[in-house]
Amino acid sequence: MSDSEDEAEFEKEQFDIGGFDLDITTIAFMPLSKLMLLNKSSTEISGQKLWCGSLAVCEYLLAHQDYCVDKYFIELGAGTGVAGMICAKLGAGHVCLTDHDQRSLDHMHTDCADNKIANTSVARFDWYSPDFGLFDATM
Repeated sequence: MSDSEDEAEFEKEQFDIGGFDLDITTIAFMPLSKLMLLNKSSTEISGQKLWCGSLAVCEYLLAHQDYCVDKYFIELGAGTGVAGMICAKLGAGHVCLTDHDQRSLDHMHTDCADNKIANTSVARFDWYSPDFGLFDATM
């Protein structure tokens, strides 16, 4: 497999979630054949998509906005970081977006800056060798 076949393509997509317009970096449309090649090479792409589960969490938070005000949130395996970004928009005291995949971390960092998301940090979290001191340092 060549390097070009191994690389996924990404694009900025605009999402309106509860009246908040967010530009999020997501994986571009990908044919099933390319998806299968990435799977064989163990290339991580699951965190690069806005999943229905994230939208369900956002919907819940939007219905219970007072739950977010001045609270601290850690989004584990955040992927695109959308749920955490909504927490921040709803007045969270601080949000820590975590993932293991470096590409997800880079995208979340850029997307938070582009969307002017305040009180948010992005940190790498390794499920297999957790460093829980990381969370003390970011809050």
